[in-house]
Amino acid sequence: MISLRPDVLWRGRLAILLTLLSCNALQADDTGVRDTVATRARPEVDPLGAHAGGFVMYPKVSFSYLHDDNVLINSGSGGKEGSFVLQTSPEVAVRSNWSEHALNLLANAALARFADFPNENYNDWLVSADGRLDPTPDIQFAGGGSVRKGHILRTSPENTSNLDEPITYDDKVVFVRYAHALGHFRLGLDAANHQQDYHSALGLVGGVQTLINEDDRDRT
Repeated sequence: MISLRPDVLWRGRLAILLTLLSCNALQADDTGVRDTVATRARPEVDPLGAHAGGFVMYPKVSFSYLHDDNVLINSGSGGKEGSFVLQTSPEVAVRSNWSEHALNLLANAALARFADFPNENYNDWLVSADGRLDPTPDIQFAGGGSVRKGHILRTSPENTSNLDEPITYDDKVVFVRYAHALGHFRLGLDAANHQQDYHSALGLVGGVQTLINEDDRDRT
């Protein structure tokens, strides 16, 4: 799945990878090297989800109310000012439970409301989908993509000084994958593309509030 507010922004890429994996590695026991404490199934504590046909839905929402004592850090305001902020994070994930093939959907958001600095409010969100086709026991096709709206944190090295509001951007990812088992080996072929489009933001230029173009940050 894909994170909502990355501190590190990747350059777009189009890559084709060829991998040869031994069948022993692919057929490792469930408690083998690929299975860790973090990834191991824990049915006694895992959420049950809401079942609908061949899908299971996992909705959740979280809230936090905190105080930031330096909201305008790196803004060029020259002062240290704080504010209370309400953060809301809704999410819904949908996963298929089919014996063959797979489809996963995800939508989430990170919303923030500052009591004293409404220009710092943000509405980040993400929607993504990925799936897998199993036409034969030896062949798999997979693909997916995501669209995300995010913003650069004031504390990030990517942040530009003298801005009156956060820099926002659109992030798009698509990928396809082909896998084919060939005797004791597995052939894998991957292609992916990642694009980021940055939006202009208000800032001070020579003491005058100006819309600052951020297109030079775009990545494809």
